[in-house]
Amino acid sequence: MVERLVYTEKVGGSIPSARSVMRILLGIVVMIVGVLMVKHVEVVADALGPSAFAQKYFGGGGSDSFYKLLGFGVIILGMLITTGLFGEILLLLLVPLFRGFAPQ
Repeated sequence: MVERLVYTEKVGGSIPSARSVMRILLGIVVMIVGVLMVKHVEVVADALGPSAFAQKYFGGGGSDSFYKLLGFGVIILGMLITTGLFGEILLLLLVPLFRGFAPQ
């Protein structure tokens, strides 16, 4: 006698919540802004003006380099938001600062 196995679980998982969809969309928008900052650094530099900090530490043309680095940081921030790791990393960095304020 042969037993027949029946697979009854749903295939494909569940429908994502609106919160996770919004998080993913926000992360994608932030990444697009970062890519545009890197690609069109002249427009960003004209809009924001020269950075004295960047000129001092990066030398001539430092503002463009600074705005490109800022754009890469925005891309990474968008990736963290999309994957849901932004809150975790923020907690990891900020919890040691406020440990003394915890109720005893």
